[in-house]
Amino acid sequence: MIGINVDRKEVVISEKSINNYAQAFVDSNFEQRLIENIKPISQHYLAACLHHMFATGIFDELTQQEHAIPIASLAMIIISLLKDYASKNLSRSSCGRAMT
Repeated sequence: MIGINVDRKEVVISEKSINNYAQAFVDSNFEQRLIENIKPISQHYLAACLHHMFATGIFDELTQQEHAIPIASLAMIIISLLKDYASKNLSRSSCGRAMT
């Protein structure tokens, strides 16, 4: 049982009555309805974030040529660093040192 004190009056709600009430809304399509009903909230949040990004000049700052790095270039840099890291670790292990 769950007890709630409202204006010094005791209200008691049994867990069974809560479960019966909730079961009326839970069916095989519950998850899909939940996702569909949350979409407007997530879309509003995305719109607010985009508005903030444009209104504050963050987008302009990110797209300046001197600061921007194309994704393909960034990917090549990361691949190069990973290959370099792997070759150093392989050469260490071939010298008889344990890899950490």
